[in-house]
Amino acid sequence: RRHTRLLTVTGVQTCALPILWLGITWVYAGWYKATDPQFLTPNTSGYIGTQLANYQLNSPISFLLRHMVERAGIVGLFVMLSEFAIGFATLTGFMLVYASIGGLLMSATLWLSASWSVKPYFLGSDTAYVVMWAVLLGSVFKSSRKLRLPNFSDRRELISLASIAGLSILDRKSTRLNSSHSQQSRMP
Repeated sequence: RRHTRLLTVTGVQTCALPILWLGITWVYAGWYKATDPQFLTPNTSGYIGTQLANYQLNSPISFLLRHMVERAGIVGLFVMLSEFAIGFATLTGFMLVYASIGGLLMSATLWLSASWSVKPYFLGSDTAYVVMWAVLLGSVFKSSRKLRLPNFSDRRELISLASIAGLSILDRKSTRLNSSHSQQSRMP
């Protein structure tokens, strides 16, 4: 006998708790940003541009964050609307595959930026969200077959994924070298 409640969403039978948790959390995150008067207001401590600028100091995706800082208002609005869309889509089951992909990408971005410098790593919640979205995506994909996942047995796909990972590591090392060099040049 099963002790968990199962929910059928777009033909996929899955546990209701992760779907409710992810959906409600994402709607709340969008609501929090929408009601925060500082989030889209430049020159305030809660401004998205200020947050992105601070994240890029230690992030392996600092090369992406640099571009986001330049367009912080648009990025902030996109993040806020995406959180609402992903949350409501997850709760209703509407286009759940794409909502799972969006949630996974957003969580991975937050993990590689906002939570990257959290030590020890398990204190940052974004790693758990990456895993939850990945599990949801996997369960939806397993039933619907609407998404093609990387074929890790194909050498070309493995090389391309390893190249992206290697470039991320190289960028992180160059960012650390540049920041330590700039700190040394500021010393009197």
